[in-house]
Amino acid sequence: MKSLSFGKKLLLSLISVTLISLGIMIFLVSSYSYTNSESDAKAYIRELASKNAHEINNTLEKAITVTNSLSSKYTSALEHNEKISKDGTISYFKSVLTHNPFILGIWFAFEDNSKFYEPKIDEKNPNYYTKSGAFQPYVTRGSNNDFVIQPGSEFDITSEWIALPYEQKTITITKPYKYPVNGKDVLMATISAPIFKDGKFLGAVGVDFSLDSFNKKVNEIKLFETGYGILVDSYGSVITHPIDKNLGKNLKDISTNKDVLAVLEKTSKGENYDFYAQNLKTGKDSFFHSSAFEFGNSGKYWSFIVSAPEEEFLVNAKFIKNFSIISGIVVLLVLILVVLVSIRVLNRNLELIKNGLDDFFKYLNKQTNQTTSIKINSLDEFGQMALQINKNVEAIQENINKENLLIENVKNVVNEVNKGFFIKRIENSSNTASLNELKVLINQMLDTLQNFVGKDINKLQAVLLEYSKANFINKLDENSGTIGKEISSLNEMITEMLKDNKLGGLKLENSSKELSQNVETISKNATSQAASLEETAASIEEITSNIKNT
Repeated sequence: MKSLSFGKKLLLSLISVTLISLGIMIFLVSSYSYTNSESDAKAYIRELASKNAHEINNTLEKAITVTNSLSSKYTSALEHNEKISKDGTISYFKSVLTHNPFILGIWFAFEDNSKFYEPKIDEKNPNYYTKSGAFQPYVTRGSNNDFVIQPGSEFDITSEWIALPYEQKTITITKPYKYPVNGKDVLMATISAPIFKDGKFLGAVGVDFSLDSFNKKVNEIKLFETGYGILVDSYGSVITHPIDKNLGKNLKDISTNKDVLAVLEKTSKGENYDFYAQNLKTGKDSFFHSSAFEFGNSGKYWSFIVSAPEEEFLVNAKFIKNFSIISGIVVLLVLILVVLVSIRVLNRNLELIKNGLDDFFKYLNKQTNQTTSIKINSLDEFGQMALQINKNVEAIQENINKENLLIENVKNVVNEVNKGFFIKRIENSSNTASLNELKVLINQMLDTLQNFVGKDINKLQAVLLEYSKANFINKLDENSGTIGKEISSLNEMITEMLKDNKLGGLKLENSSKELSQNVETISKNATSQAASLEETAASIEEITSNIKNT
């Protein structure tokens, strides 16, 4: 990174930040959309299951209501010890079928029909009677919206639709079974209610309804692409299923998945249940929801199960995810393109500024005599920067030119000073306060020097040179400054001193002459004395010899 240009660093930084930001954004959006889509889809599936369970329950409730109404009719007849009209019964059954299209047939079966109907057989309507002669018609709906009346089954306490209400002493529903209606086997179930008097079971009344209507209605449910619904009764029997061969089978017979079989346990407790399993129709991993509902007030629960393939109800989440990724890539490419163009412009502007500053620094370092203006025509930050730099460079160049003139002026003055002349002064000025202050100080120093040594120090030097040669004749004028005046005073003092020395010298000369004469006299006397001393020494030596001999 250190060796890269600013533009490349900026590009890499922006791309890195953008990639990280887009990655985080895509992750958050995808996660949020996935979670929301999954939550919404599951809520929709649960709502759909609950809605259809409620509708199916309403249908069953209507069948229960009709059965209870029919039971009340016969119970009321027993209480009032009244006979029921056979034609009225047929009319009532037809009316019930007309107003309740989901009901396939209505029936009743009593061990002794004479408690409700006259035992006389109506020859005109033999289909109203069983083989034993009991008035026990079975009224069903025909294929052309008409009614078909055929003899009902003989009373048989072991028949499921009679045995169940007898044993449970309440309204019941049978397991699904197939029964021929109008020459066609129909999957159906029977809701029946018991008829008791003084604790004695007399028989049962009930309605049959085709489960094919439920299957048709459930199969019409549009749940994504391949989703479907399953209706399971309290016995665990499959009432509706998209695969026909599974109709009427127990749920245990069509699946061994423990989560699927757990539905039976949850349903028996009236609990809803969510689980994942393979879709039996397509084999795809699917989300299942079981919505339990009670059959009447029997404590028995049915369940409506909805299956939705996961890949189908998450298609919106995947679309948002893919869209986020694609849009993120597109945004990234556009951003890179914009950044590249911007960096190209940035690099060009930076290059112009760099070249302009290089020229300016060369000018500062005295490598060139002129600067080049930075030419950026934009009004953005770079344009403003170039404008400010150009203004400052021009101002600095003007200051430098003034300073150069000031320096040249100083050099000229210094050269004059080097020659010994203190007359000239620094006249040029600068925009730099310190240089102007230096100018004032130098001029003040020159004023001080001029006052001290005069305008021309060469004259002073020449006089001093003569003085060094003991020539004190030359004099300094009054323009030689303070030192000139002092030297003039010194000249006068030395002149007086020389005069005094001359007089003293003359006196010394006379005295030395006298001294010389006296010294000569002393010398002569000393020579004479030396001769006497030699004679005395010889005498002493002779005496000494005599003494030695003696």
